[in-house]
Amino acid sequence: MGTQAVILFYIFVLNKRIDLIKPALFTGLLTVVGASFVYTMMNFLTPGWIEEFWYFKNVPHIILLNVPIDDICWYFLVGGSLGIYYEFWTQTKIESHS
Repeated sequence: MGTQAVILFYIFVLNKRIDLIKPALFTGLLTVVGASFVYTMMNFLTPGWIEEFWYFKNVPHIILLNVPIDDICWYFLVGGSLGIYYEFWTQTKIESHS
């Protein structure tokens, strides 16, 4: 249910504010990179923790960047939506500092 809500939020927001597509993609990718770092450190400290912790009978057993694929999707969606939430809610524009 949570993933569907985030996807609906994306559709709603990006349909109204096209200018937020790039920031959403950037913050989503940044969140995935951060999660990958944390998962890599956890796997370094406790090898095999992903296989022990995740119940792979209900989700695909695909691991990219030391992160299960369903978590990559979740971090990308949530990171991207949280990254654009403020600009959407306050109806502000993102200014370039270059």
